[in-house]
Amino acid sequence: MKKILKFALALCIIIFISSCGKDSYFNCFLHLTNSTGYNIYIEKTIDENSVNLTTIAANEVNKYVLGEIDRHMGEDYPPETFIIEKLQNIRIYREINDTIYELPRHYYDNLDDFTLLTDFFMGTYEMYYCLNVTEEMFQ
Repeated sequence: MKKILKFALALCIIIFISSCGKDSYFNCFLHLTNSTGYNIYIEKTIDENSVNLTTIAANEVNKYVLGEIDRHMGEDYPPETFIIEKLQNIRIYREINDTIYELPRHYYDNLDDFTLLTDFFMGTYEMYYCLNVTEEMFQ
């Protein structure tokens, strides 16, 4: 029994050490807080025939997946071009009385528009690009 426990411990240590030296991933998310009194919608164009629509209720928070990219040793952040490309396919809007109000792109077309939060677990970095959408942004 002791030999099995020693083997299991050694295996865990080897896996841990080997995972620390390998490249890992950035999982990137758009983290939206809807601070308005209405639902807002995230519309992502997948291809010319497909659109993914996500609803964020009033005063709710949503974590929307932007994508995953390899992280190479020494990189602290995903390439800006990767995130900007993902944001180009996203449209944020709301509908009030059958009228659509689109969030102007200047609120989310540049990485400086976001608060960046990061988390790391088991070789994967989670990058949260946070944006608080307010009533004033739609006016």
